[in-house]
Amino acid sequence: MLTESDKTSSSSKMRADSESAAQSGSHYKMITIESFRRFKEGCQCLNEEIRASSFRGFTTKFRDLESGYRIARKRYDEWNRQAAESFNIFSILNVGSYEVRMHTPFLSELLDISGTHGQGNLFLSSFLRLVGLSKDESEREDWRVIKEREHIDLRLVNCSLGKAVFIENKVDTGAHDGQLSRYYKKWERDFNCNGAFIYLSPSGAEPEASGYDDGIYPRVEIEAKLKRLSYKVHIANWLMGLIEQKQIYAPRALETVRQYIDLINSWS
Repeated sequence: MLTESDKTSSSSKMRADSESAAQSGSHYKMITIESFRRFKEGCQCLNEEIRASSFRGFTTKFRDLESGYRIARKRYDEWNRQAAESFNIFSILNVGSYEVRMHTPFLSELLDISGTHGQGNLFLSSFLRLVGLSKDESEREDWRVIKEREHIDLRLVNCSLGKAVFIENKVDTGAHDGQLSRYYKKWERDFNCNGAFIYLSPSGAEPEASGYDDGIYPRVEIEAKLKRLSYKVHIANWLMGLIEQKQIYAPRALETVRQYIDLINSWS
């Protein structure tokens, strides 16, 4: 049995142990918070160092890139001073999509034996072979070019042969109002369908249904004779072939034809 003295002694010891534990816990807590604070500060310092290092690296790489660009740009400018690759009179004048004001007159001038290009029948004879005429027929010099008459864009006519090439040129519009039927009927009446009946468009697409009128001439008969030509394939390749074969002698004509091909190739 505990005496009053023993109880008092035991109580004092428990209080002492409790206070010691409290002090120990407080000290542990302080150590933990202090460690975390230092750890956090260390992380922040490290992050700032990484950022500074990354920025310095980025700056160095950017300067290297800028220097490389300036060198490349200088070389390009020197080359372009000789080549002027992007200079194109058709694009500058913004006439690339104009069928009546641009493409029909230009093709007409090329196909004219007496055209200002000075190359004689070079363009005409090679084009006639492209659309299916024989070499002998193509090289005759009694062909006539008729432009924008009776609503027909282009006609290449040889009365001696009794043949004609009718060309319906479509760049920024489609066939309409039964025009193909009307033109075909005239081709049959005047030339008994001898020669070629051409539908020329950027991609060589099928003519719109509205271009036919069975009441004037049956569509099925027109389609059996119709030749579809594409600017991007047939016209560009035809002209490029003449350039590659070095058959265009006049420098001005040569450069103009080159720019025309570039214009065609720029179409999407």
